[in-house]
Amino acid sequence: MERHDLLRLVQDTLDDFASMMPDGPPDTLDESTALFGPGGLFDSIGLVTFLADLEEQVNDEADAVITVADERALSAEKSPFRSIASLVDHLAARLTEE
Repeated sequence: MERHDLLRLVQDTLDDFASMMPDGPPDTLDESTALFGPGGLFDSIGLVTFLADLEEQVNDEADAVITVADERALSAEKSPFRSIASLVDHLAARLTEE
């Protein structure tokens, strides 16, 4: 699965989760959009729910079996869930390892 396909999948999944965003969805979703943390789209429960759904979507579309929020991701010095760009990079790396 190409990076641009992963970006589209993340953005499409985010559109489905607009109702879980405490401040509502932003006008635009680009790679710099913060997902979690200061100014992020989700609180912790929203992020976990979004990641679980995204994991299922990625595994279905890529015909793969990856875990998005594994121990390595959760203990990383810089969270792969901080922005759309970092999440897409994280997904691409996991699929490469698959």
